[in-house]
Amino acid sequence: MQLKPSVSGKAGEILIVTTKANWESEPGTLLRDILAADYPLLPQREPSFTLINIPDNAFTNIFQIHRNIIILSVDPQKYPEPKFVIQEDVWSAPQTVITMTAPDAASATKLIEQKREAIFNTFEQSERNRVIRSSKRYEEKPLRSLVADQFGVTAIDNYANHKTPNTNMMIINMENRLVSIQSRGSAPVIDTPEKLSEYFVFEDYIIENDNSDVVTE
Repeated sequence: MQLKPSVSGKAGEILIVTTKANWESEPGTLLRDILAADYPLLPQREPSFTLINIPDNAFTNIFQIHRNIIILSVDPQKYPEPKFVIQEDVWSAPQTVITMTAPDAASATKLIEQKREAIFNTFEQSERNRVIRSSKRYEEKPLRSLVADQFGVTAIDNYANHKTPNTNMMIINMENRLVSIQSRGSAPVIDTPEKLSEYFVFEDYIIENDNSDVVTE
């Protein structure tokens, strides 16, 4: 089995491979409405994904290894019927590629609308999976054991140091990042996200410099 190169691109980026005409008309507008809309529940406006459009003839090897790709092709001769395909690790890993083909812009727009949830959820889950893989790869196992012993949960990435002010609280930091975990009391088995938030307080901070206030993220 041939090993594939690692993906390129930043977290949350999606490369949209389609013509300028498609990108600036209804198919492109709808893709932006779905993928570049503000992410819900954040204190400031932030798009769900960052979209980058390149034309078909520019989609060379350097772009093919991007982490997230949508290929939208419209051609009545090549594609008599609309089609929607999701693929993993086509040119690199871990990569997600969605290919949509249609005979005209109207049917392409209709296809995108029909698959809007699948499009968004596929890329959102792909980004989550990459974070999970990274956390498992670089986790601090001693800290994980400490948190598990004290609180009965494991939620530790690559943080380096910790303090335990009391039996109900632990403070963990790595360079300019700090996480505080505080128990609300004796917790039963934590088997759902709702129970996790019910019994524990998680606070994530960015410390901008040694003399600055701690800024809640």
